Amino acid sequence: MLTDEQKAFITEKQNFILKGEVDTEINRLLYSFQAALASLLETNQYQLPSKIGKTPFKVSKGNNHKGFPFQVIDYPSSLGQTNVYSFRSVIWYANFFSFNLLLKGEPKLNYEDRLDHLVDKGYTLSWNDDIWETEINVGQSLKIASETLDQVSSIYHSNESVKIFIAYNLNQIDDFERLGVESFKEFFGKD
Repeated sequence: MLTDEQKAFITEKQNFILKGEVDTEINRLLYSFQAALASLLETNQYQLPSKIGKTPFKVSKGNNHKGFPFQVIDYPSSLGQTNVYSFRSVIWYANFFSFNLLLKGEPKLNYEDRLDHLVDKGYTLSWNDDIWETEINVGQSLKIASETLDQVSSIYHSNESVKIFIAYNLNQIDDFERLGVESFKEFFGKD
């Protein structure tokens, strides 16, 4: 049976109107960000894998990732069985938003020389069994810092696939596009 609090929630239309409004605004934010990235890609100032897909993708969304709604966009990306590359932007309601670089196969091998560009900038290396997992597994992640770079490099080399990410508190959502563009430039800017 539903509690009184739960009954009050499901009978209040404003709760669902507000959720719909938030979903719409988050969706617009992600599509606007995708357009900003597309403009950056046109400048050819970034080091990306040669077989990268630059066709805009649809925003994916769901209502129950570990109990909370989310919206995700993989752009630019190239998703295959053995070779994976994706610049993934995630907004996970009630948790955080993040910018992620997912790597496997040839893109991972080609990216390893760029790890030192991310030192002491807030990025974390994750080597979960599932690089698509949004949740941060503290036991299988390590900050990319001056004092951890050797360990980060060793972990990077010894895993088939990795995720490099930076996460932000949702109260910074107004800066989403700026932070995402900064992250993209740090991941892929030419020296």
